[in-house]
Amino acid sequence: MYEASSVRESQKTPRSPAGRRLRVLVVGPVSEGGGLARVARMSAEGFDERRFSVAVCDTSRDLSKRCTRISRLVSHFRRLGRLIGALRSHQPQVVHLHTCSHGTFFRTVIDGLACIALRRHFVVHVHGGLFAEFLAGLHGTRRSLAYWFLRRANAVAVLSEGWRTGLTRVVSGVRIHVVPNAVALPVLRATDARRGGGVVCVGDLGEVKRPEDLLVAYAALPSVLRREFRLTLIGDGEPNRRSLLVNLADRLGVAEYVEFTGALPHEDALRRIARADLFVLPSRAEGMPMALLEAMAAGTPAVATRVGAVPEIARDGDDALLVDAEEPAALAKAMRTLLETPARRVEMAQSAMQRAQRDYSPDRFRSALSDLWSSVAQPEPMRRADLPRLATSYRSIL
Repeated sequence: MYEASSVRESQKTPRSPAGRRLRVLVVGPVSEGGGLARVARMSAEGFDERRFSVAVCDTSRDLSKRCTRISRLVSHFRRLGRLIGALRSHQPQVVHLHTCSHGTFFRTVIDGLACIALRRHFVVHVHGGLFAEFLAGLHGTRRSLAYWFLRRANAVAVLSEGWRTGLTRVVSGVRIHVVPNAVALPVLRATDARRGGGVVCVGDLGEVKRPEDLLVAYAALPSVLRREFRLTLIGDGEPNRRSLLVNLADRLGVAEYVEFTGALPHEDALRRIARADLFVLPSRAEGMPMALLEAMAAGTPAVATRVGAVPEIARDGDDALLVDAEEPAALAKAMRTLLETPARRVEMAQSAMQRAQRDYSPDRFRSALSDLWSSVAQPEPMRRADLPRLATSYRSIL
């Protein structure tokens, strides 16, 4: 369990040549589940202790979904108090803030204001596939505040070049750095697993993930394939969403072949992915989906929608089959193609595994963050050409 005061300060650790380590405070929901939390944890672990002293402030929610406004307000103040305590105790030179859309983002704005008040450099690490759309949909004071905050950050980390382009179109003047997600070595690789896990999808049951499209596509498969490859949906969501999906599976006539597991411990989900014959990601929006990276690293062939950073993660036809979002017919066709050709699945899985190991390793992720933190802690001095032009004579004033 991470705590706000978990400062790893080994006095026996050798110092850098300069005699000082860079102090970094990572702020994020590190003890929660989900992709954002896994990336937040990874951004706080495994760094060279001769160069970095990393502490963690856990912003995981300590309230149930059904809580009063007063209890929610108290929770926010408690959370802010933990952050201020960590800022004062660790005295970080760089604060790394993990965030996504809506309320989480504006809580991060408050965190950033605390950094500004205490004169700390900070990085805003953005997650969530609809972040650019979230910004574009803001109006009035909220929009001005969000844009000012992103421009005020010493750096904004995004997941891919496509994200950089999308964010630049919405708000200018932001110092953007691309830091792709990473995937740790899987608990179980497909080559070590006993096949027969069928078709697996991992993600919450919300509308953005489009599990209904997957159910429709699965129902379009020949009955012989449905009998051989059962469908497993791993993830939780609002109770009414699960009921709707269960009813949809029943109406489509595939309920006997579909399992809704609910949320599973991460390692259990990884084992399901590794044993799967096919992993499917039917989302209509994604950032850089950890579940797809985990499937690739485990050597499980995948079908995914062409959204967010997915086309940058997986090359269509080589590492996965990519289809347009909200197109169940195209999804069914891609699924059928791979389920009917075992050799193609093996070839694609090998390619995806090699790509995940080469381009999305934890070492590469930590190297990118190390460079980012160093640049933020020691910003380049402003060049003469960057300084604002001022009137220097009565003639220029007139």
